[in-house]
Amino acid sequence: MKHPRLSAIFIAVSAASLLTVSATSFATHTKHHKAKPVVVAQESSMKGENFKAEVPPPCPPVRLLLDGFYVGVGVGYDSYRIHTNVDGSDGDAAGSFSANQSATGWMGSIFAGYGRYFDWFYLAGELSAATSNASTTMSFNSSDDEGNAAAFNAHFKARTTYGIHIIPGIKLSDSSLFYLRAGWVRTNSKTSVDGSFTDADTAPATHVGFSDSNNKWTSGGMYGVGIETYVADNVSVRGEYTYTSYNNVNTNFGRFKPSNNEFELGLLYHFS
Repeated sequence: MKHPRLSAIFIAVSAASLLTVSATSFATHTKHHKAKPVVVAQESSMKGENFKAEVPPPCPPVRLLLDGFYVGVGVGYDSYRIHTNVDGSDGDAAGSFSANQSATGWMGSIFAGYGRYFDWFYLAGELSAATSNASTTMSFNSSDDEGNAAAFNAHFKARTTYGIHIIPGIKLSDSSLFYLRAGWVRTNSKTSVDGSFTDADTAPATHVGFSDSNNKWTSGGMYGVGIETYVADNVSVRGEYTYTSYNNVNTNFGRFKPSNNEFELGLLYHFS
């Protein structure tokens, strides 16, 4: 009778063992099965992080045109055209001459202004001061059949210029401006005339020498065009061409009529 009991106990223990092993295997299988999405999620996360790492950095901000006060310096080249009329003979044709001559040289300037944007339209007022080393010398000799003769040297040198300007313009882009310039300038120049004249109408012939030198101020109207572009925070550069037509510069022996073609490159700082 003992054997059946042992058999029953053995069968019960074996069944319990099988159930325990089955439960453990199922739990392990379930655990591994559930872990797979986590791994996938981690891989996805890692892929996402790698993808983000490959995104290029954002572009730098566009330099924008600014309103307000500004100051600047400029350097350029002056090309004056001088129309000269000299008379050293009290009306005698042999003692008069007229000529056109070029006076070229480097210039430098400082300026300050205030500008305002109205959507795409721009308007500014500006004050400027400049100096130039443009100069020229003209020589002339003449005589007539009666023996009258004349010899002249005429010299012109540009010096200091002051000006006031109005600058309207239009935006070409958020960082570039096309503008016009209209202004009034006043320039100091050194003018001189020296020479001699021979008057054959007297007996004996008269030889007369003459000389005259002046520092003269003359005014003129200026107009031109230019382009300004921003290159850094609060900093821009501009290039422009201007033309100035001056009033006459009068001396005791003649008259100078200057005009000027100027090319200038400027560097500006804007107060924001």
